[in-house]
Amino acid sequence: EGTLNDLLLEESYQDFLPTLCKDFLLGVTFLHSNNIVHRDLKPTNVLYSRVPKICLKIADFGLSKQLSTVQGSSVLHSNAGSRLWMAPELLLSKGHLRHTHASDVFACGLIMHYMLAERQHPFQGSISYGCLSIADWNVVETNISKGNKTLSPDLSAEGKDVVAHLLSHNSEDRPLASDALKHPFFWSQDKKVRFICAVANQSEIGAFGGFGTLPTPVELEIQTNLATMFKPSWDSLFPAVYAEMTSSLRGRRYDTSSGVHLVRFIRNAYAHVSDRSRPTSFQKLLLEDRIFLKTLPSLFMVIFKAVENGNWHISREEI
Repeated sequence: EGTLNDLLLEESYQDFLPTLCKDFLLGVTFLHSNNIVHRDLKPTNVLYSRVPKICLKIADFGLSKQLSTVQGSSVLHSNAGSRLWMAPELLLSKGHLRHTHASDVFACGLIMHYMLAERQHPFQGSISYGCLSIADWNVVETNISKGNKTLSPDLSAEGKDVVAHLLSHNSEDRPLASDALKHPFFWSQDKKVRFICAVANQSEIGAFGGFGTLPTPVELEIQTNLATMFKPSWDSLFPAVYAEMTSSLRGRRYDTSSGVHLVRFIRNAYAHVSDRSRPTSFQKLLLEDRIFLKTLPSLFMVIFKAVENGNWHISREEI
């Protein structure tokens, strides 16, 4: 029914953004799984349809090539790609352009940012994107070549993280399109909560602050980065939940200035959400409103990055 550019001029697409980004990456994943590099991914080469439901489809394969065992992992071409939508290694190439799956993935990052940030290019800087002059094109291309990107503040913490990975300046640091689909940007709220609870189940989290215990790097990162989200304490952010969890004499006491204790508090709240004594208002806050993720939008990614940096996602089976 039109191109991605046409769709982004409408207001109705906002609710479908994660689904549309997933559609796009699924298409690129399919191409790459069949050893095809598109070589000209840009908004005008992505089409949308509303039948039977809104979705995106990749188009215009005039410059596409299939990699073979003889060619290896790249395809040479003297003139493939479109200005503003090319990877830095292509712009910096002195001879024939060497297209790879990774150069397609960089274009994915450009297009996903364009979708999530209301048609803003992540390398446009202070330039107003629209009818760009040749001088403007040169500035954008120079920014791409140097890695001078500016991610829109409108992106969620998860959105910024996945786009930043796709736009890694070094092609070897970019994920496969199939791996990008596993990023928390595409997770449900329920899965994010289960992840936080799995982290909080680790014995170190439960013993944090105890006598004679030394915090792990994961705990220290969570403690430091969550502290910037609440001052001086977090109990006032969820007063009804906190009151319910601490009203009983048997209820655990928490250091409400501690980010690690907040993570444990979240785990304990969900562990007891179905107790018969819990009021329905308490259950609604946790199970329907997802109060912790809603109140602290960056909470999940702080925990996720700490786990990733500390390799708990590899070494801890539950996580």
